[in-house]
Amino acid sequence: MFNVKAMIIACPACATRYVVPDTAIGVEGRTVRCAKCRHSWYQEGPELAPRPAPGAAPPAPPPPPASEPAPARTGQASRADRA
Repeated sequence: MFNVKAMIIACPACATRYVVPDTAIGVEGRTVRCAKCRHSWYQEGPELAPRPAPGAAPPAPPPPPASEPAPARTGQASRADRA
């Protein structure tokens, strides 16, 4: 439905949980405050997927699918072969 990544954070003092977009916390994290008990704490940012090293070669493409082998020939020659 929505294409926003979100994270669930929980107050360490009263365990109230909140669903917040990743962008609200940011990569570096930030200080947040519980709306229920007013406790403040530092919330770490979301974990990011590891990036490939600069200059690293992209993964090789998969090999093409194998074609079906030609039908096996029997020992008898066809009319075209005899002529």
